[in-house]
Amino acid sequence: EGGHRAVLFDRFRGVLPNVSGEGTHFVIPWVQRPIIFDIRSRPRNVPVTTGSKDLQNVNITIRILFRPIAKNLPDMYKNLGIDYDERVLPSITNEVLKAVVAQYDASELITQRENVSHMIRQQLTERAASFGMLLDDISITHLTFGHEFTHAVEMKQVAQQEAERARFVVEKAEQQKKAAIITAEGDARGAELLAKAFAEVGEGLIELRRLEAAEDVAQVMSRSRNVAYLPDGQNHSNDAVKTHKNNPAADPRLMRRIIAEDPEWSLATVPLLHELCIKHIVGNFKENPIIEGLNTKDKAKILQLLPTDIPLSISASLIDDEGYWKRCCHARWQICDVSKHGGDWKRMFFERNLEDLIEHFVPDSSDPSLLYDVMKLSANFIRCLNIKQLLPPVRSGAKFEDISDVGSEAGDSPDNDHFDFNEIISRLTNLQELHVTYGVRDCGMNFEWNLFKFTPKDCSLLAKAVKSCRTLRVLRLHRSGVTDELVRVLISHLLDHPALITLDLSYNKISDSGARAIGKFLNGHSKLIHLNLCGNQIRGQGASAISHALQKNTTLRTLNIRLNRLSDEGGQALCKALMKNKILSLLDVGTNDLTEPTAMALAKVILHNKVLTSINLSCNKLGPDGGKALQESMEENRRIINMDLRLTEVGQESEYCINQVLKRNKEELIHRFQ
Repeated sequence: EGGHRAVLFDRFRGVLPNVSGEGTHFVIPWVQRPIIFDIRSRPRNVPVTTGSKDLQNVNITIRILFRPIAKNLPDMYKNLGIDYDERVLPSITNEVLKAVVAQYDASELITQRENVSHMIRQQLTERAASFGMLLDDISITHLTFGHEFTHAVEMKQVAQQEAERARFVVEKAEQQKKAAIITAEGDARGAELLAKAFAEVGEGLIELRRLEAAEDVAQVMSRSRNVAYLPDGQNHSNDAVKTHKNNPAADPRLMRRIIAEDPEWSLATVPLLHELCIKHIVGNFKENPIIEGLNTKDKAKILQLLPTDIPLSISASLIDDEGYWKRCCHARWQICDVSKHGGDWKRMFFERNLEDLIEHFVPDSSDPSLLYDVMKLSANFIRCLNIKQLLPPVRSGAKFEDISDVGSEAGDSPDNDHFDFNEIISRLTNLQELHVTYGVRDCGMNFEWNLFKFTPKDCSLLAKAVKSCRTLRVLRLHRSGVTDELVRVLISHLLDHPALITLDLSYNKISDSGARAIGKFLNGHSKLIHLNLCGNQIRGQGASAISHALQKNTTLRTLNIRLNRLSDEGGQALCKALMKNKILSLLDVGTNDLTEPTAMALAKVILHNKVLTSINLSCNKLGPDGGKALQESMEENRRIINMDLRLTEVGQESEYCINQVLKRNKEELIHRFQ
């Protein structure tokens, strides 16, 4: 096509030195392969942060129009590849810009911008020519300085404006002073003339002005409805005249009366009956709740004015307004993330209220009746419970702070069985998620390992409660010290659970024996889709048991087994299982002492597995050879879009090439769904 050139790669002679121009050309099938280059000018923006001569931070961006030199295309392909601009332009641009900008002060970069641009263009063109590229145009499109320098310049401009303003204020004061003097002289001269005129002619002018003012007052008062005027000496009985003959002022009927308007009077001082009714309903809502039968506007007004301390026995069934429950949540908790509760404020209030009661419930000490009463009101609204702590029982005669001391003196630890979930979960018919941590938060100096002990009785009670909850979809039991014996008890009750799809046992003490129980659970006895075993003590044998189950499993899509001790034995067992598994799409095996043999086995999986889309291999010493094997496999894979290779020692080249393949796969995936 126009503007393109081709370089031929011959399987016997390598890259041929000749460059094919536009038009039709012949190649030998299989032996020769054309590599097409676009030699038209293309733009590229390169941002650089550097320092000026006076040590100011400068953010500068240049726009480069570049194209390759056609005759140098074979050498460029052999040395740089097709993406020659990605390899060359960022590095030489950074070097040239930093060298040029360092020769100028911050102010000179603005005032001498043309010289700066010319020097950058000259040096960058020379550097690019050594790599076989022509730069048609180089322009500075963006030039800014550091925040401190910019702020200093702004403050300087503000100071200059303030100085100008102060100068203006002084000049204005001088002019006002002169104007005041002239006005005073004029007033004095006018007063002198008036006094002379009054002395010669009299005060008739003053009387005229007084009459004119009285006329204006009379006109204003005549238009007011609240003014009554009773002239003196008209329409009065003779008796009244005789009675008050000596003192006419004593008879109010003989006096002129003015009833003036009250300027403070307003209709707002007398509330409307409608408003009085709303105020009465709000004030007596706890004793006589009235909400039904009201129109929409009045109901919204009442719900807006209701206090947030109304008993749940009244508000639970009567109030569904989200605005009211939002106010209740914010009044009780500082941080309210309603997205974790399905965007429902009422559900959030009831779930967090029940969580608080359970987290502060002390077995054998707290009154369970309050918990049961709240549960009856909350059952229909609770979908998820996230219990962050469970308090142990307190021995009689000892405070919670003295539990550890009591146990030490007695020679054995106190009974630390925690809250019994059976009574709660059996009544929550809509519960779908249960997150539990057996431990105590903020225990401070009273820390004891017994406070974080997940006892056999706790395990038995929780397992029975989960088994009885047929709607439970997510179970998260983490940071609770679950051992192999306890996980076997838990798994025995979870077998063939009809709804459970997510199981999280992260950060516990599960080793190979517990992993075998989990493998049995995966082998045809569960509908699990997500399994998280992060942060346990699973080794090669445990991983082998889970891998054996994965070969036949048809439901599990994500497996997180990070931060364990699988080693190459467990890693190779997982790879063997993935050769047969047709459903698992996400695998996380980071930080598991995996090395080169596992990388070789995983490379085969990447070639044959068609469902894996995300793999985490971080913090495993896979080595350069393992990285090359993964790179070669990834070049043939079109499904994987995420692969974490941080701290794997696979080599920068392999990691870069794999990231380019991942970028290609993501773009193809986006294109397929458009």
